[in-house]
Amino acid sequence: MERKPKKVDRKRFVRYKEGAELYSMCQSKFEDMARDAGAIYKLNKLVLVNCDIFEEYLETFHIKDVNFLRKVPLNEKEGKITTKKRL
Repeated sequence: MERKPKKVDRKRFVRYKEGAELYSMCQSKFEDMARDAGAIYKLNKLVLVNCDIFEEYLETFHIKDVNFLRKVPLNEKEGKITTKKRL
């Protein structure tokens, strides 16, 4: 018996509050990023954010270098890079 992949119900447009919850960030940060992405649609007093455009913009912040967040102190005496042992 073949299994069909489940279709994920995902909204294309969300309001600020719902989008902030969806992307786990504060509402003001979501508003700023949506504005920078050019993903805002305004209908009178209703403001909607296009999730497809927002996600495309969000991907531009993807860090691909695995060592970017790793902290490696420099040993000044020897001029070598060393790592500290964790207890």
